Amino acid sequence: LSKRYPEVFALAPKCLVNWRQRYRGNAGLWKRLFNHERVLKEFIEAAPIIDAVRIFVDRQEVPETEKEKFTVVDLASGK
Repeated sequence: LSKRYPEVFALAPKCLVNWRQRYRGNAGLWKRLFNHERVLKEFIEAAPIIDAVRIFVDRQEVPETEKEKFTVVDLASGK
């Protein structure tokens, strides 16, 4: 999987660090959110989607004077 999506796998450590920094003030929440096996499972499932979205956004032609924004809606909530 890492050979198929190398860019996504290269970003993963920074994403986890940013996530940890975001929730550093709430140890209880971090403990509930971060389960190594669950995070790894979710990352493996999300890698193809993240890659597809990154390619889509990169291919959009947006004038440099405009700041185009995209909204991602996650319909696979799991519950």
